[in-house]
Amino acid sequence: MRSSSPSTRKRVILLSAEIVAGFLFWLFSNKNLTNPTKLAVYQASVLFVLLYGAEICMVHYKHSKILESFHIKCLQYILDVSWEGRLPHRTILERCNSFSIKSLIVKCQLHWTDHLIRMPTPASIVLSSTGTDRTPTVP
Repeated sequence: MRSSSPSTRKRVILLSAEIVAGFLFWLFSNKNLTNPTKLAVYQASVLFVLLYGAEICMVHYKHSKILESFHIKCLQYILDVSWEGRLPHRTILERCNSFSIKSLIVKCQLHWTDHLIRMPTPASIVLSSTGTDRTPTVP
């Protein structure tokens, strides 16, 4: 899918993650499943969509706050914790043995950078181009 503005792309990514979470609503509300099982499915599906979107778009501070809020709300739902419980985000993340979205995005970016460093030179130049009309030159 191609959209004109980065902000639109970020909204589409968040909407995609919300749709995936919506499809898994029955799983997250199932009392017969353990929390580790629910968290494993969440990480493999919803979190995967969010982090993939963060890899293809630059995430600004404002957008990272929105993604973090969505992440915490999903974890609260899985743990069956209401907002009235007033648990700090750090406590929720510790209970789920998870990390904040910001740290997960940085981890993905470092992983991608490591991947680019290990690539042969011509491929890394093509994949790290800035999007200008100039043809990249091989050093």
